[in-house]
Amino acid sequence: MPDESQVKFLQRLGAREIWGSSFFWFTAGGYAIAAFAYDAIRTGNFDLNWAAIALGTFLEVVLLAWLLIKLFPSTVWGTAISLVFNLAVVFLLGAIKNVSVALIAQVLKLDSNIDWGLRFWGGGLLSLSLLVFFVMTLGSWVEHKAVMTKLELMRAGLDVQRGNATSVVAETEARLTQEATATIFPVLSQIKTLLSKKDFCFAGD
Repeated sequence: MPDESQVKFLQRLGAREIWGSSFFWFTAGGYAIAAFAYDAIRTGNFDLNWAAIALGTFLEVVLLAWLLIKLFPSTVWGTAISLVFNLAVVFLLGAIKNVSVALIAQVLKLDSNIDWGLRFWGGGLLSLSLLVFFVMTLGSWVEHKAVMTKLELMRAGLDVQRGNATSVVAETEARLTQEATATIFPVLSQIKTLLSKKDFCFAGD
């Protein structure tokens, strides 16, 4: 049986919250270092096109990730299925990015010695490594940030409800005051009239 820390780690791996700006910048830095080391240094070709390729393919997988997350049922997040989903998507996106880099590099004649299998599996495993390292180092912070965001949203909702309640109370008080005024004033006027007539009678006597 996994201990509590292992369970927590797996829960963070399968959480919706990892798909945020923190993971975006974390993976951007990781991919940049990997691209420079594996593409530019390995080939001995420091053409600026490598940077353009790295940026373009990174944006490609960011868009794919956004689409896949949008299509994933929100009710399944936090379950074992979401853990498998996150791991599979991260691996697949890494593989797609690495293969896309190789395809473009081949078209631009930046690299002619391409091991497609290494590109596919290497890209996928690199992405998984970045995910695991991200969760190990920043997972608790991301989780805390997500909890605080939810609390802020809840507080904002309560403030809105409180404001609505105050508005309803004010409207009710105004309506009751108006109704009371409309009901009591005529009665008081009638009483005053009756008292005036009675005083007049007494004066006549």
